[in-house]
Amino acid sequence: MKILIVLVRWKGGVGRVVSSIKPLIEKKGHYVEVISREDDLKCFSLKQSFFKLRKEVKKRDYDILYTMDWSCALALLGFKNHYCGFMGLEKKSPFLQNFVGFVMGSKLFVLADPLKKKYPKATLIYPGVDKSIFKNLRKKRIKNSVGFVNWINKKEYHYDKVKRVAKELGLDLREDDMKLSRKDLVDFLNSVEMLVTVPTGSPGALGWNLTLLEAMACGVPKIVSTLGKDFNINYVENLNNLKDVMKNAKATKYKIPQEFDWNIHTNKLLEVFSKKENGGWLRNVKNK
Repeated sequence: MKILIVLVRWKGGVGRVVSSIKPLIEKKGHYVEVISREDDLKCFSLKQSFFKLRKEVKKRDYDILYTMDWSCALALLGFKNHYCGFMGLEKKSPFLQNFVGFVMGSKLFVLADPLKKKYPKATLIYPGVDKSIFKNLRKKRIKNSVGFVNWINKKEYHYDKVKRVAKELGLDLREDDMKLSRKDLVDFLNSVEMLVTVPTGSPGALGWNLTLLEAMACGVPKIVSTLGKDFNINYVENLNNLKDVMKNAKATKYKIPQEFDWNIHTNKLLEVFSKKENGGWLRNVKNK
């Protein structure tokens, strides 16, 4: 199969998903091309990219179109063999994401249980972590250090609150500034005693934060998060309790469930792609 993947940007969680599954898909004999709306087309909004993205996709010869964001999918509704993936919930334009999710139906993939509940027709496939890359290097960690893996919009990860609490507790806050390579990120996660990741929204609402899984694989002794309640982490139920949780965080050992594996993720994707003739509303729509 010729698979065309469209994402907003390489930087961030979605980019890490694509960079993880692309070589695995190619290893199985398929061809993969990727278009980044921001990096390749220099379009930084849905309005700016709508027609340009449609034009670019029409130039490509593909068997499967896989959009990794609702905004990319919205511009390409009606294109042949179109599938879409949601990693989390949209907060600024939830109506548009819900519209895309409804139209895609069974041609939608979601990466977390809360998303499956919201979009019951979707296929649930958990993200993975490459344990050959992300692993405990058994290095001496920086005493009283707290790791914070930044996002473009720090407000969504409560950066100011984490910074303030770390200062109040006399902890050494260390940031990656979204500039680290994968190898450098492994070194970063092996250098800190604690990782804090507290995305905006109700617990689990944003799906999965890949850094949480990667920190577990790297053996960060103390992980504080609003995600991964069922994992053996220091769970934050209410951000008002963040200081108490960080202050009393315990070092634990983690066991990543077997289903959080990129090979399993990729196999499920390809299984659904191979049944493209059984699509939903738009299965007979051709590229124009």
